Amino acid sequence: FRVDNGELERMVKSGTMKKYLSARRKVLKIPFNSIDINSADTSQLMQFSGIGSVLSRRIVAFRDALGGFYSLDQLYEVYGLSPSTVNAVTKYLRVDTSLIRRIDVNRSSIRKFKSHPYIRFYLGRDIVEKRLSEGQYTDIRQLYTLSRMTDSIYNKVSNYLVVNP
Repeated sequence: FRVDNGELERMVKSGTMKKYLSARRKVLKIPFNSIDINSADTSQLMQFSGIGSVLSRRIVAFRDALGGFYSLDQLYEVYGLSPSTVNAVTKYLRVDTSLIRRIDVNRSSIRKFKSHPYIRFYLGRDIVEKRLSEGQYTDIRQLYTLSRMTDSIYNKVSNYLVVNP
């Protein structure tokens, strides 16, 4: 932005310039790959420029609904989070996939499946109906036989599902 010398002097004296510059540099104070997105709380996420209280709550809510992130690319799916913000913050984040809460396809109900953003009711119903009619799953790849299971969906949901005998 453009200011004249008098405006600049007033900003420096009032502390406005210091606050502005501090806000612009706050991302740079965080070491690369230092925050795990699966355990970060809203206050940690709000350290980043472009992420305030609303977006940090949306990120945490989406993460909790999923059961955790398996990739930083999933941040692009958070409503209201701009691609430029995601691009700016991903270098400071890492993903601990061991923290993902997995859903057991042999024990979970339709209710459990329908609450997951990638599975929802109809796919959850298909998973349960196949299990009830054909017996327990022995391999997660058996889900490919479901009519609603596309490669794209499978690539997403397979990170959240587990087969326990």
